This record gives sequence, structure tokens and C-alpha cells, in this order.
Amino acid sequence: MTTLALALCIALQDDAPKPDFAAELKDLEKTYQKAHQEYFAARGAAKTPEERQKVRDVDPTPKYFEKFADLAKRAEGTDAEAGALGWVFRLGSQTQKTADVRRAAERLQEKHPESPQIAQVAQGLQYAGWYGWTWAKAWLRAVAGKSTAKGARAAALLSLGCVLLQGRTVADADKAEARQSFEALVKDFAGAPEAKRAEGQLFELDHLQIGMTAPDFEATDADGKAFQLSDYRGKVVVVDFWGFW
Repeated sequence: MTTLALALCIALQDDAPKPDFAAELKDLEKTYQKAHQEYFAARGAAKTPEERQKVRDVDPTPKYFEKFADLAKRAEGTDAEAGALGWVFRLGSQTQKTADVRRAAERLQEKHPESPQIAQVAQGLQYAGWYGWTWAKAWLRAVAGKSTAKGARAAALLSLGCVLLQGRTVADADKAEARQSFEALVKDFAGAPEAKRAEGQLFELDHLQIGMTAPDFEATDADGKAFQLSDYRGKVVVVDFWGFW
């Protein structure tokens, strides 16, 4: 190839349009949300077990999980990668792609420390035991200790504290670390929703553990009669709290 031809080839390559990953992410989010809405509408309309199974067989989540994962690879180093990784994390929890979800969370923490997706992942880990509690605690500790992304540290502290208290029996060391997380939230993020949740968790640690005297409260019985819990002290009492969320 002559020097002139090589220069022309390079020039043509430079003139080629560059991918707009941000626009691609936005379009992919829209199409997924539309497919997701249509899927749940179809599930609601299904009348028989056979119809419901037929709808479940065309759940769009696995397909879009792969699409977001592909975009994250192609958009490496951009904000669009961070956004796509956030979707990989969220959809991965529905497809049981544990290893992929972990890699997405770790990539976010390593390469996109300022991304708002960090806080989203931290919030999600509070309820996701199938990711592995040991891995989740390590990830949350890292974010709680050094993240500067907006809302990330507060979300990580809350989730870490809640994760440490999971299980029927909780070690004293885990209770102590959970308390430290909640107290840090109350101190450093006063007034934030996470701090309010932390206050409730601290109250539970101090007053609602097995063997403690239950805090007194007033209520109305089924006959409309007002009473206090302390009215029944010395008797066996079953307290049933319920509600709608």
C-alpha cells in the first residue's frame, strides 16, 4: 500500500462516526421498560396456569441482561458503561447471574467510583442474600469506608448494618459492627432517610432483643377499648403487628 493510500485509509477511519453510547443506553432503557410493562400486563391478563407459563417463557429480562452486558463492554470507560453495569446488576438479580453481578459491582467500584450507580448497588445488596453474604459485606465495607459518590456511603452503611444482622443468630462482633455502621449514619448523615432507618435499627438493638422487657405502648383492642401493654405484665402475651405496604 502506498503512503498516499495509507493516509487516505486513516483519514476515512477518522471520519467514521463514533458510537453514541449514551444515546444507545437511553434507547435500550426505554425499550426494556416498554417490554417489561408489556410482559407484566400479559401476566396479569393470563387466566390459566398454561397461559401464565406461556407468558413466563417469554420474560424479556434474560435478553435485556445480555444487551446491557454487551453495551457495558463496548462502552468501556464511559458514563454509559456505568449505567449499563447498573442494569447488569439489577437484571442479574432476576436471572441468577451471580458471577456477572459481582463483576459488574466490582467494576463500578473500581472504574466508576463517582457514579450514582454505586449507591443503587449498595441499596440492592441489603436484600440480596443470594449474591453471597461474605462477598456483599466486603463490597459494602469498601464503599462505606472510602466512596465519595453521592449517597453511596450512606446507602452502604445502612445496607452493611442490616446485612450484618441477618440470620437467626448473630455474633456479638457482627452486632457491634452493625451498631458502628448505624451510629456513623446518624452522626454523619443526620436527617437523611438512611439515618432515620438507622435510628430504628439502633432502637431495635437496644430494646427489642430476645430477653429484653418490651417497651410499653398504648393501643385499642378489637372491642374499641384502650389498653397499655403493661396492663398484661406477668401474663403470656402475643403481639401481632401487621399492615399494608
